[in-house]
Amino acid sequence: MNFNQKLYQLLTEMQVIDQTSLDLAFTKSTEKKKDFVELLFKEGLITDVDLGRVIADLFKVPFVDLKQEHIDDDVLRLVPQRVAKRQNVIAFEKTATELKLAMNNPGNMQLRENLEKKMNLPIKAYYATEADIKRTLN
Repeated sequence: MNFNQKLYQLLTEMQVIDQTSLDLAFTKSTEKKKDFVELLFKEGLITDVDLGRVIADLFKVPFVDLKQEHIDDDVLRLVPQRVAKRQNVIAFEKTATELKLAMNNPGNMQLRENLEKKMNLPIKAYYATEADIKRTLN
């Protein structure tokens, strides 16, 4: 089962979108090879934050809404900007024991391991939407 199918199944189970609208969006994304997530936004079927929470459930990681976080510039700069933009990842909190990363793909273990090695701190991955990460980087 691919990501879109898992997302469709979870949205169906959670009943956060009218089933007929969800079915139409899923069919449209499949037939026209459109991004299902993007289509859900364009159709106005779900908000960025609500979808973020659902996708975080799929990844089995916590969700973070970066608009609600105060991020120190020093922490934000821990991940080089070119990496942050290319990989959709932001450091948003650092403690003595861990570095919290907002990631659009928290399943990217290679990135997590590389950053863990570079920072010499364990990484705690959170899911953040692509739009939220891009907004924070700009």
